[in-house]
Amino acid sequence: MKNKCNCKKNTQTMFKILCKNLNLQSKINIINEPDCPIYILENLYDNGFCEFDIKNNLAKLEKCPIHILEELSKCNDKIIKVSLLKNNKCTEMIMRNIYNEDYFFEFSEYLIKNKNCPLDLLKKVYIKSKEYNYYGFIDNIKSHNNWKLNDFE
Repeated sequence: MKNKCNCKKNTQTMFKILCKNLNLQSKINIINEPDCPIYILENLYDNGFCEFDIKNNLAKLEKCPIHILEELSKCNDKIIKVSLLKNNKCTEMIMRNIYNEDYFFEFSEYLIKNKNCPLDLLKKVYIKSKEYNYYGFIDNIKSHNNWKLNDFE
């Protein structure tokens, strides 16, 4: 009977060993390679190799799996949250995890620039903008592809 080689498992094991010895910039370079396999992104995130810079690069990466982006949206770091909001793959659920009226000015700008921002969140930002007499966001909201309430004013 021949031994069957489980190449993916062996590759993942080798990668885990390699990652322990790589410096931060090497890990970031791997993540940003266009052909970087998804399992490598998952291993870097899931296996304790996840420094701030790794998390932030994953948050920016459109090929990053949604489940990682969703986990990142629960972190407390504002920089990572802004990176997620700038990501075109940012889902409605991720936006809802991030949006917090206590941090209105930190996140609203990026929220309304995201093409996936749902109408109800646009409305919340619109109302808060008027409440704070902050009209900088209103034009961006009105030109958003999901803004449908021209008579909302």
